[in-house]
Amino acid sequence: MKFKSSVLLTLIVISIAAFAYYLKPLEPKPHERNIVVVFSILEDFAKKLLQDVPEVRIHTLIDCNQDPHSFHPHPKICVLLKQADIMVMNGLDFEPWFAACRQHVLGRLVVASDGIVPLRQIHNPELFDPHAWLDVDNAMIYVRNMRNAFKEVYPQFAEKIEQNYQCFMRELKQLHVWIPQQFTNLKDRTIITTHDAFWYYGKAYGVQFVSPQGISTEEEISAAKMAQIIRIIKLRKVKALFLENLSSSAAIKQLAEETHTQIGGMLYADSLSDAKGTCPTYVAMMRHNTKSIRMALA
Repeated sequence: MKFKSSVLLTLIVISIAAFAYYLKPLEPKPHERNIVVVFSILEDFAKKLLQDVPEVRIHTLIDCNQDPHSFHPHPKICVLLKQADIMVMNGLDFEPWFAACRQHVLGRLVVASDGIVPLRQIHNPELFDPHAWLDVDNAMIYVRNMRNAFKEVYPQFAEKIEQNYQCFMRELKQLHVWIPQQFTNLKDRTIITTHDAFWYYGKAYGVQFVSPQGISTEEEISAAKMAQIIRIIKLRKVKALFLENLSSSAAIKQLAEETHTQIGGMLYADSLSDAKGTCPTYVAMMRHNTKSIRMALA
């Protein structure tokens, strides 16, 4: 009996310690400024704009190689939001959990996608397709919105932020011109991917994407949808299927086996890789995806 009581007491102490960890406030350094961004692509944009800007710390809620569609906030995030000068979110129904956290945002709230022309979800037209950053023209709007907010909140760094913005915009404009050039003279441009993340890319650059899964990686894949895609692959003689870094590979592998179609590699949509990976930045991700798709189509 004493043993059971001891074990129970130990479990209670561990539970209290774990809960206390999540509620423990951050301890910013003196004069430190805090920005919260939702996921790794927004983090990369923020880093580009704040390069060589001192004493600004960027906190990312959903780290690289983590799936934003399955994210659920924990209590520590509330503390983090209260301490932030700025919070940057995607918008377009990408953060369904945010309504429960909105009251904790005491600083400037930036919806990075404000001003773009959004696409609707095909299977649920009441909701937007949130993956707007996969059109570089939209990404430039994201960066512009963030630049404006950063300069207003940190006017003492406005000149440096503007310099970084102009430099990054030149890089994005070059990327936006380079991508469609890679598909010149390619007639068949149908690609199979794991989930519906690439509609903005397809519309901007003339590639058609078909996926067994919907907008969210948590959606169920029906047998009817798989059968429909098999028919499309055979009818259009699709050359390659693509895995995604955050999605289950089972459906794509099944399609490849049943249609004798090759797997063309890995695409990135909702998250960057870590610093040692293939796609540590937004520009690297877009170049990697484009080169992979072109190789498969060619």
